[in-house]
Amino acid sequence: MNTSAKILIAVAAVILAAHFCPVLLMPFSFIGVLLMILATVIGLLVGAGLLTCAIVITVLAALATALSPIWLPVLVIVGIVHLCRRPDRRIA
Repeated sequence: MNTSAKILIAVAAVILAAHFCPVLLMPFSFIGVLLMILATVIGLLVGAGLLTCAIVITVLAALATALSPIWLPVLVIVGIVHLCRRPDRRIA
């Protein structure tokens, strides 16, 4: 087979590939759209979960700050009692 026949076959193959390219790529584009929808749903679920966690942490921090006049002195008293208490001499 001579060189010109090889070139003509290559050109014909390129033309046929360009002609059938949309038909060949259609299943891949359909799969790409499905993957994009799936990624969007997962992203929304994760985003909603992170937003919920952030709201819960914010509420807990605000509650701890609001109740700090009560629990900080109690914590100090418990710590002092624990330091002053005699260690238990019994060994099991």
